[in-house]
Amino acid sequence: MFAAYHNHTTLSEGKTSVSERYDAAFGKGVRDLGISDHFCVFPDGSTRPWSMVSSKVDEYISEIRSYNRGPSAFAKIGLEIEWFTDHHSILPPLIEGLELDFRMGSLHHVGEAFFDDCFSPKRSEEDRLEMWRK
Repeated sequence: MFAAYHNHTTLSEGKTSVSERYDAAFGKGVRDLGISDHFCVFPDGSTRPWSMVSSKVDEYISEIRSYNRGPSAFAKIGLEIEWFTDHHSILPPLIEGLELDFRMGSLHHVGEAFFDDCFSPKRSEEDRLEMWRK
């Protein structure tokens, strides 16, 4: 059985909608699909442009549920949740009680520095190495 759990849609940084992701996965034989859009909320409450905002989470959950067509084509609902030091006061109220099938932890930042950005073609080799040294 093919499984895929690290999938993003246009609700975060993905290039396809929930329906396109769902149809493509099940059309290619994936039978265990998890959709896990980015959920990045800084300790001050701000977000990144590539992250789903908290006001869209209920819509996201409902949309994924609406495409589920029985046990042979069932998408699990998840979030890829960014973790920051001192996050314990802001994150739990936003995610507790959500009807998620799974949560995927992620670490794309060191402090406020976005270290995944080191792969950007806009950065010089020297800049990329400096980000990794930090």
